[in-house]
Amino acid sequence: MQKIYIFDLDDTLWNGLRLYPDVKRILSSLRKANCYIYIASFNLFADKILTLLDIHKYFHGGSYGRNVSKLGMINQIKNYHNSVYNIQNNQVEIYFFDDLPSNIVEVRRDKSIIPVHILYGLTARHIKNAKQLSGKISNV
Repeated sequence: MQKIYIFDLDDTLWNGLRLYPDVKRILSSLRKANCYIYIASFNLFADKILTLLDIHKYFHGGSYGRNVSKLGMINQIKNYHNSVYNIQNNQVEIYFFDDLPSNIVEVRRDKSIIPVHILYGLTARHIKNAKQLSGKISNV
């Protein structure tokens, strides 16, 4: 089963000035584990910020802008991923990380996505917690 990690940008991966300390190590580890990594951000400059922060290379793509909800962005990413990699929805496990509780609540409506609320930046603990949530959901 393929694993897709979708991250918000602002206050999840960076604080507006710099990356949170664990971010590059986490992204590198996910890529080495053959996971697929995407961005879902309302930040209109997300692509430029990823390049500026030197983390663009870790991502397989993303959805940016303010004209669609986070769940809409995730669905765009799922459709893109499924078409590019010729994957069926039941063959992927999707994790979504965001700092805004309202985005987490919205994404919880789709039971195929595991949302993780981030406070004070992404850490390895958030990835571990997401994997534990995955086990609980698949055991239901």
